[in-house]
Amino acid sequence: MEYIKADYSVKVRHKEMNISGENRKKIIFIIIGIFVIALLPRLLVALHSTQAPLSDAIGYDDWAVNILEGRGFIDGQGQATSWKEPSYPFFLASVYYFFGHNYKAVRVIQAILGALICVAIFFIAGRTFDIKTGFIAALIACFNPSLIKISEYLLTENLFTFLLIAAIFFLLKQMQEQDYKNLIFLGFALGIATLTRSAIILFPLFILLFTGKRLVSRNPDTKIYISSVLILVFSFILTVSPWTLRNWWVHHKFVPVVSRMGLGIYSSFVPKDGKFFGFDASDETTQKSELIHSEVERSSFLVKETLKYIKDNPLQVLKVEILKILYFWSPFDWEIVGYGVYNFMYGFVLPFFILGVFTTFKRFKELLPVYLPIVYTFLISLITYGSPRFRLPVEPYIIIIGASGIMYCIHNFSKKTYAMLLISSCFLLNLLFYFKSYHIKIFVRSVMEKAYLW
Repeated sequence: MEYIKADYSVKVRHKEMNISGENRKKIIFIIIGIFVIALLPRLLVALHSTQAPLSDAIGYDDWAVNILEGRGFIDGQGQATSWKEPSYPFFLASVYYFFGHNYKAVRVIQAILGALICVAIFFIAGRTFDIKTGFIAALIACFNPSLIKISEYLLTENLFTFLLIAAIFFLLKQMQEQDYKNLIFLGFALGIATLTRSAIILFPLFILLFTGKRLVSRNPDTKIYISSVLILVFSFILTVSPWTLRNWWVHHKFVPVVSRMGLGIYSSFVPKDGKFFGFDASDETTQKSELIHSEVERSSFLVKETLKYIKDNPLQVLKVEILKILYFWSPFDWEIVGYGVYNFMYGFVLPFFILGVFTTFKRFKELLPVYLPIVYTFLISLITYGSPRFRLPVEPYIIIIGASGIMYCIHNFSKKTYAMLLISSCFLLNLLFYFKSYHIKIFVRSVMEKAYLW
C-alpha cells in the first residue's frame, strides 16, 4: 500500500505548495498552464454562443436591467419582490454597466471565472493531497463538459460555484493555518454565495457542527474557539443582513433571502408527472396559493401543504426521494449540456470518486473542507430536488476525491502500465457511452420502469 505509506502530514503538503526556488517556479508555470487550458474551451463556447436567455435566465436578465434603470427588484406587476436571490442580477447589472446589455461580455467573464475555478481545484487538491493529484483534478475540471458549458448560460451556477470554492479554500486555510482573516473571508464568501443561491444558507452551521474545535486547532482554548465562531457567524450575517433588512422593509416579515421556498419545496415533492423535477407544480394547491396576495404568506401556505402531503403520501414520497437520489448522481445531463447527453467526464470520475472515498476514509476529518460541500448539497437535494445542475457546484470536490482515487490506482498497481491501462480503458468506455447516449438512456429508463420508478 505504497500510496498510503506516502501519506504526508498536512503541514508538509502545505509547505510543498509554497516552497521557494525552482519548485515555486514550477507551480506558477502549472497554474498559468491550467488557467490557459481551462480558459480556451470556455472562451470558445462564450464567443460562439448565440443563445438568448431562457427560463430562469430571462428573470435574471430582467432584474439586472431593472437595477440599472433604478427600479430595483420588482415583479411583472411592478411590485417589490424577493422571489430570487439578488447577487447574480447585480453581477449581470455590473457587467451591463460597463459593457452595455451584452450577453457575450457576461459569458467571457463567466469563462474567466470558470478557469479560476480550475485553478482553485488545483490549490485545494494540492493542499489536501499533493501537486500531482492537484494537477490531475484540475485537468479533469478543465475538460468537464458541464463546467465548460455553464459559462454560456445566464444562470447562477458559474458565479455560485466560484464563490463556494473560494469559501472552501479559506475553510481549508483556516483548518491548516488558523488565522482570523481566513474566518472573515470565509464568512463573507459564504454570505455572497447565500445571496446567489439561498440553499447554502445553513452551510455555516454545518461547518461548525462537523469541524467543531478543529476549525481553530486540535487543542484550542475555549475563549479562542468561541471568538472564532463569532467572527465567522458575524461576517456571514453582516454580508446577508442588508438584503434581509430590505426584505423586512418590503414584506414586513422575516425573509432571510428568498420568498419562493414554499413553491420550491412543494414542487420537489409533487413533481411534474410524479418524476420531472425543476418545474413549478401546477395543481389545485398551487392555484389556491395564487389567491394569496402576499408572496411570503403564499410560501408559508405551500410549506404547510407540503408537510401535509408528506404525511398523507408516505409511499409516493419514498419513490420521489429515490428519484432525487438517482437524479442527483445521474451522469445524464438534460439541463446544462442538454438533451440527456451522457457526461463522459463525470462518468469517468465517479468510480474513482467512490474508490477515493474508501481510501481516504481514515482522513475524513482532515478532508472535511472537501467532503462537507458534497454531503451538505446532497442532503439539501433530498429536501429540494437533485439534478446535474444542482450537483454541478460540488463537482469540483467530487473531482478532487476522484483524482485521489486515480492516484491510488497509479501507486498501488505493481506496474504503472497496468494502472494507466485501467484508467485509459475507463475513460474510453465512458467516451463510448457518450456517443451512445441515447441507447444507454433508453436502457436505464427500461430498468427504472421495471423497478416502478419511472
